[in-house]
Amino acid sequence: MNSGENSKFTKKMINYLSKYKSPRLFTGCYSELKLSDSKYFNERTVGQLVGKSGERKEEFFSLTGVKPHIEYSDNKPVLMLSKYNSRELKLAHMLGERFKTTKSWSSCSINKHVKQLQERLSREEREVGEKILAEYWAEKAQSNLSEYVGRMSNERYSPTQTLLEHSIEVAEEAKKISEALSLDSSKLQRMALFHDIGKVIFSYFEHTSPKILEHLPELKEESELIEVITSHHEPLGSPSSPNVALITLINRIVSQSHFIKIEGSEVPPSLQKSMEALLTDAVSGNKLSAFYILSSSYHFWFVLKGPKEKQEELTKELTVELNHLLQSYSGSENKELKNLCFTLFWLPEADSEEKISFTKLKLSDSFYSYESDLTY
Repeated sequence: MNSGENSKFTKKMINYLSKYKSPRLFTGCYSELKLSDSKYFNERTVGQLVGKSGERKEEFFSLTGVKPHIEYSDNKPVLMLSKYNSRELKLAHMLGERFKTTKSWSSCSINKHVKQLQERLSREEREVGEKILAEYWAEKAQSNLSEYVGRMSNERYSPTQTLLEHSIEVAEEAKKISEALSLDSSKLQRMALFHDIGKVIFSYFEHTSPKILEHLPELKEESELIEVITSHHEPLGSPSSPNVALITLINRIVSQSHFIKIEGSEVPPSLQKSMEALLTDAVSGNKLSAFYILSSSYHFWFVLKGPKEKQEELTKELTVELNHLLQSYSGSENKELKNLCFTLFWLPEADSEEKISFTKLKLSDSFYSYESDLTY
């Protein structure tokens, strides 16, 4: 490429870059503020925010972690902010709102406003954390844990959920399953609430690091809480505690149901009732003491409690009964029923030192067979 062509190329790239628009990330990671709505808006407003050589933008970025972009819509300036870290985005948005109500803007005022807003944000988070802990762990409501629990309300888990909303959803499912299986409901809900707490301390790929405990000294004596925080993304059979394994399973099912939605994958209510009837009969026949059904799309997990010596017999019976049950739906309009998958998730009886085990039932050549029991 000669110098003339290089010059044309450079001008073309500059033209493209001048039209660059900040990425509009999903809900909770993008916001915009119309500067022209400001009470004190005038021709100098944008200049105050940007600075003569862009130094104000750099200050804004260094203090909030979010780089402000100025764009024009109908010849009116718009402050555009985007960041995957929704807490930093919220602070930047609050600072932008403060700018709209301020007559002057300088390095000194930026720092003063950021300090005030950080204190306000931390105070609001702590209030949220105290309220949540009052429900899930009352004796810790006034501890430093409330700060971290509150911060989950400003962390994005998905386009439609905060991290706190996700954790509460897992806790609500843990409550249902603990009541059905006569487990320690308070403990399981607490484990569910805290399983993702590491995401407000470290980056997502480090959020299960044992170093998290350096920030959470209140949990040092809570062995199962520590294990669920540091291992809930490990293979399902890894946890040493049945409670941790159960929260790991619940989290997996809740997450899959939240992120993976397959149109037309709904199982007929009558089929679900028939599954429950099969397991109720097993309880009546003393082959089970309790059960709970979890499901995500085409995969059903039967969480079971019962005598170990009855497991193999019951597995064979359920294999046959489920096969007959699905054959009765073979003419259903839902052609995907043949893709249903079943796993029996066995919890040890109370006071037992045994670990969890699970048995996968697989559809093969129009009938069900079961794999050998996988014990961990």
